[in-house]
Amino acid sequence: MRIHPVLFTILAGALLALAVPAASFGFLKGEKVPDIRLENIDGEPFQLYAQKGEAILLKLGATWCPECQQQSWQINQAHEFFTANQIPYIEGFLQDTEASVRNLLARGNHRLTPTVLLDEGQVRRSYNVFMIPRLLVLDSDFRVVYDGGLLEAEELVAVVKQAGLQ
Repeated sequence: MRIHPVLFTILAGALLALAVPAASFGFLKGEKVPDIRLENIDGEPFQLYAQKGEAILLKLGATWCPECQQQSWQINQAHEFFTANQIPYIEGFLQDTEASVRNLLARGNHRLTPTVLLDEGQVRRSYNVFMIPRLLVLDSDFRVVYDGGLLEAEELVAVVKQAGLQ
């Protein structure tokens, strides 16, 4: 019996999805994320665990990703909330050159200025990034409040409030 290659691919993918726990693709709510130690785009040392705030917003994406740009737009729609609550906003660019990131930033679309990180694989591997944009909202202990994809501005504010803002 011979199986058609497309059918084989679908079946193999389904079996893999059943064999791999969903948690391996992201973090569970309440799980502490790994520390990130990189240089920011200006060459200054950055450590996630050194960030202070009742909530932390971490967006992982790429300059060439339209959905990532949409998420940035949604974050900017809520910039007054993030600024008023002094919520650190970290934007990690995966598989991007410094020139492409600087070009994106030069367009001036960021009302909320992120700490910009260029990931050469450390974050992608330790955070199991398979799909972008990846948005994480962390509480002050670096535990996951939200780990997922694109959120509208209002949804994002509601999720950040779950991080324990007073």
